[in-house]
Amino acid sequence: MMMKWYFGRFLLRQYIYPAIVFILLILLIKWNSKPQKINNNIQHGNWHESGGNVIKSVNTLPKSMKLS
Repeated sequence: MMMKWYFGRFLLRQYIYPAIVFILLILLIKWNSKPQKINNNIQHGNWHESGGNVIKSVNTLPKSMKLS
């Protein structure tokens, strides 16, 4: 009985806690980087990165390519 309890504690300490911390760290980084990207897009209007692809904003497209 004691061995089972100890092994459970070992698993928690060895794998589960680090996994939780790692996931939280990734989420924190994602949440921190979002507002900055939005601000950059507003400030620099013409060029911005979106998901690794560089997209030109609607204002700088030639008239023939505009939707309206």
